[in-house]
Amino acid sequence: MTADAKAEKTLQGFLKELGPSNAIERFLRNYDNVKTRSLYGGELCLYIRWLKGKRDIVTPDWLIEDNLKCVFESRPTDLSAKRTHTDFLAEYINIHLIQREDSESKRSLAAAAIRSFYESNDSALFGHWKRAELKPEAPSPPLRAEDIRKVLLAMPMRMRTPLVLAWQSGIEINRILELDWRFALGKAAPVRVELTGRKGHRKGYSTFIGTDGAVSLNLAHLENSIIAREASRTAG
Repeated sequence: MTADAKAEKTLQGFLKELGPSNAIERFLRNYDNVKTRSLYGGELCLYIRWLKGKRDIVTPDWLIEDNLKCVFESRPTDLSAKRTHTDFLAEYINIHLIQREDSESKRSLAAAAIRSFYESNDSALFGHWKRAELKPEAPSPPLRAEDIRKVLLAMPMRMRTPLVLAWQSGIEINRILELDWRFALGKAAPVRVELTGRKGHRKGYSTFIGTDGAVSLNLAHLENSIIAREASRTAG
């Protein structure tokens, strides 16, 4: 099943739940892309599910009609009545979805879909509201160099060496495993490594490996030499 077919199947499930509605048809006609229709239809469906816990009768057409009544049939100074559906949306986006720990992008999508539904049916929400912006969480502190060294020292030499080189030089691990490192053996740190870019980016660049990387290379070379000699002796 293609991605569009999956999106269409999902959308039909939402439409079945929402029931026949001229307001929904008018809303979805704004979007040619089936994935967009599915995403927006899904967000509206979730919003209506939530609203059913607050009102006895909630359908897409009722939302449009009730919002128009709240805005135009209330007294000019009755802001509470006029903002009824605006406050529904604010509570849903800024309280309910935050309590569910939904992402910022999820909350933005839901708000856009719901507002678009009202506006597509000439029943724009009354007044101003704003999506609450959460404070970004501080990133986890980076690992300390001494802790990384402790972990690396506990590894076998064959595993340790490429990881040390990647840590110190920033070279991708696959390139480290492809390179012939004999040029670096016996050199004092820091050892300069010349590289060329990937794919169409052929411009050369350079990086360095420090003392840990140089020492690890030499130890790995020594270990491999001993293993090779022992294998040769055993075979002989």
